Amino acid sequence: MKVIKKIRHIISPFALLSLMVFVLSMHTIQATPIDTIKAHRYVLKADSLMKHNQYVDAIVFWNQASGLYEKALRWQKNLHCKNQMTECWWRLGKLKEARGLAEKVLDLSERYLGPQHLVASVALNHLGVVEEMNGRRVEAIVNYQNALIIQKKRLGLDAVHPLLAKTYNNLGIISRIVNRYYQAEKYLNKAIDIEKKLKGEDATRVGLGYHNLGNVFHQKRAYSQALDYYYKANDIYQKKLPRLHVYKADNLNSMGQAFEQQGRFLDALIQFEKALKLYQQIHKIAHPDIAAVLSNLGECYFKINRYSKARLHHQKALRIYEKIYGQLHPRIAQGYLKLGNVLITQPQKNYYRAIRYFQRARNIQFKLYGKDDPLLAENYVYTGLAYVYQKNYQEALSWFQKSLVSNVYNFTDTTRLTNPSLDFYFDRKFFRDALYFKAECLYFLAKEKDDSQKLLLALETLRLCDRLTDRMQYDQQYRLDQLLAEKRNQNMYELAFSIAAQIALSYKGNRSLYRKFLEEAFYFSEKSKAQVLRKSMTQLENQRKNLLADTIRQTDLNYKQQIAFFEQKLAQRSQGAQAQGYRNQLFQLKQAYKHWSDSLQQQYPRLHALRSQASLVTLQQVQYRLYSKTAVIAYTLHQKQSYAFVITANQVHLVPLGSTERLIQQINQFYNEIQNESPLGLFTQASHKLYQLLVQPLMPYLGRQNELIITDPTLLSIPLEALVTRKPPQWVVQQGKFSLLTYLNRRFQLHYHYSVSLWWLGQKGYQNQTQNHSLKFYGFAPFNLLKKSASAAATNGFGQLPQSGREISSIARLFKTQRQSAYTYLSDNATLRQFRESLLDMPESDNIEHILHIASHSTANLREERLAKIHFAPQQHPDSTYLYAESIYYLPLKAQLVVLSSCESGVGKFAPGEGVMSLARGFLHAGAKNVISSLWEADDQYTKKLMVLLYQQILFRHKTYTQALHTAKNQLIAQEPYLHPKYWSNFILIGR
Repeated sequence: MKVIKKIRHIISPFALLSLMVFVLSMHTIQATPIDTIKAHRYVLKADSLMKHNQYVDAIVFWNQASGLYEKALRWQKNLHCKNQMTECWWRLGKLKEARGLAEKVLDLSERYLGPQHLVASVALNHLGVVEEMNGRRVEAIVNYQNALIIQKKRLGLDAVHPLLAKTYNNLGIISRIVNRYYQAEKYLNKAIDIEKKLKGEDATRVGLGYHNLGNVFHQKRAYSQALDYYYKANDIYQKKLPRLHVYKADNLNSMGQAFEQQGRFLDALIQFEKALKLYQQIHKIAHPDIAAVLSNLGECYFKINRYSKARLHHQKALRIYEKIYGQLHPRIAQGYLKLGNVLITQPQKNYYRAIRYFQRARNIQFKLYGKDDPLLAENYVYTGLAYVYQKNYQEALSWFQKSLVSNVYNFTDTTRLTNPSLDFYFDRKFFRDALYFKAECLYFLAKEKDDSQKLLLALETLRLCDRLTDRMQYDQQYRLDQLLAEKRNQNMYELAFSIAAQIALSYKGNRSLYRKFLEEAFYFSEKSKAQVLRKSMTQLENQRKNLLADTIRQTDLNYKQQIAFFEQKLAQRSQGAQAQGYRNQLFQLKQAYKHWSDSLQQQYPRLHALRSQASLVTLQQVQYRLYSKTAVIAYTLHQKQSYAFVITANQVHLVPLGSTERLIQQINQFYNEIQNESPLGLFTQASHKLYQLLVQPLMPYLGRQNELIITDPTLLSIPLEALVTRKPPQWVVQQGKFSLLTYLNRRFQLHYHYSVSLWWLGQKGYQNQTQNHSLKFYGFAPFNLLKKSASAAATNGFGQLPQSGREISSIARLFKTQRQSAYTYLSDNATLRQFRESLLDMPESDNIEHILHIASHSTANLREERLAKIHFAPQQHPDSTYLYAESIYYLPLKAQLVVLSSCESGVGKFAPGEGVMSLARGFLHAGAKNVISSLWEADDQYTKKLMVLLYQQILFRHKTYTQALHTAKNQLIAQEPYLHPKYWSNFILIGR
């Protein structure tokens, strides 16, 4: 052994390993049965080395123990040692050696231990891993299933045994790889349950099960759920494993991939670098794990447009794979694909080399799988994209069709003019990509040759893509994952809308065909807007309507409130022991909620289907709900062109608005002029230009209408009421008298919503306020000076709002004058606790309308929308002072109107497709039918005036909330002739 230590530095580890195995095997020739005690010591040593990932040294001791057991004719122990050696070999990436040894174990087991021995099941599991690592998925499944058959026969169907847990774990992994996610979850949960019964909740292999479950959710694009499992696995690993362990590195690598998909690239790079350092310390030689994390680093750099670093990391990974596997392996093919993708995306395109890389990858895949294997779907998509970027759409189309043929069972049509069904496909991500890019090519070809048939086929392809997308989105249960999915799908919805709109406008002379494609254009327009909010609000509305849901929705709400609380806590503090405590509590809550929800689904399947239902409104349904003088303006602002649907009770028109870039520039100009309190001349110029672009083209279709419902997430940040319909004469400009301007608010009553479908959802069962309705007012003003606050010094940097108390008190007097109920909470009495208690005092009734009015400070958060908050009376603990956006979503709210008379209550982070993630959005989700909120910092004095005028119209004139706000704004303009529109236009109404 001293000689071996001396030469360890001058020969390779694997050459050294071979020499050591030979020397030790020569030693075992002299072994006797008494030496089995020594063999046991070798087993303990080898086992310890494996736990510390020292597989090279472990093989030496397993081999020595195996020889001793063989000499003593202890075949079961001998084969156990060989099985452990097999695991060491495949963990080292030496698949040929692992396969040979596993097959030898199967042969010896049959010869000495009889058919279907448990030892053979272990060898079959190892063979399955080898096949899986070689990309031979069917063979891997067969081996795992054969192992399971043996174990169930020998141990019993419901046995609690570690061998069964390992087999279920392997079946879960391979099921994920072949995109059978339900089976994967089922197998992995079985493995976890067995490990918990054997070794407790915090056992290492329970952590491994959680990690593998995280991988399933990651592949389903449910990245937030994946991270929940990764964090839980990490917590277990930190408690149970040594500092250097491959499980820890695997988990860090997976966390990095999830962060990358969420767009958290800095977090991803940190995790990848940690994983790389661990792998290098563990393996000390070129290893597939090191190559894998290098490849992931390359992908991350690719996504942040650092293409040279991306190429460098992919090349390093490829060299390691080639060193380990030779030239024929799935990971080498994957490396060429990723390199090629960088070359067709970077600014200095190199299509020739990229296509050569794709061809090289294909040659490897052809040899491994043949020409029609589903694993080729990705290659064909990348190759097609190389031709799309070169505008060779015909050639690209053929590659996307090849991808469909390879990826869909029993679909063989390569003619490019047919599409497969959704009955059975393999990889849904590349199925969806192939459909989308095929439609895009057909669209470009149709434009080149004015080919209406190709245009119709493109639309048909996008319909299929849309249906597939709906299936994929079902897997995203968390809001962040849903927002990411909606962002990914915007291009598809935009292209489908553009094609349907183009076809519709071409059929203007044919009423039935015009209406048919107009409906389809409207469908895709709605699909691109606020899907996450719509689905969630539809679910809550269905719960409220359904009798069964009345008995369970409180439990549902309680779970969601508790989950929201811990999510908000983690958004504030994501690192440290306290954060890990929050994560553990959150994990347990989510597991309990999932168990409850699953049992509810089994007990009430129809109720579950109703909860999941979120259909889009049709043009006919919209028209049925409209009064004769009301119009819905459904704007659709896409990357290149913008449109507007003008929908009245009798007619529907689709109006092109021209360049979106130009429109957005003018919207920004208008917003800046109003924010900067620009002089009348500058403000009018920007305002009127925007009116000409956004509203004037619609005026021919709005002759009789006096109420407009504006729907588009992008436009919820600007007050269209302040658009000027006509340029003023010079003398008005010179006087600076803003009250003389012809604001759009003079012509129309305006209110807003995120989408037409959400507006329509709020109309169900709605009747306008009448004199017979009772009103209940709840007013909160924590920062007023009417009553000296004991907490005045603890306002956290926010000053008092002198007019807020007067605002609430004045409004309350108006209610009492009309013999309506009014409850006011000022200064120290305006606590968050009192606010929550007031919500419980709002029974659902058709005869009572509850109005909730908060005159306070609010703080938007443009980085983390969950941390936007409303300030209540200061308390010792922040949780008792602030109402966070994350908590607002799940309030038990039954108010007809919520008035957020506070700064920035309508401001927030912008999410593509969803719009502004503001406090107002949270109240709508919680159940408010109408929300009046502020688009920027409110002025205390003018806010008070506007609000008093608003309630006078509601109480004395019995006007709807839209009418009341419209009139109040006009009255304030009349009362304050020189008042800049910044001080009255900041409040908008979202809702009915």
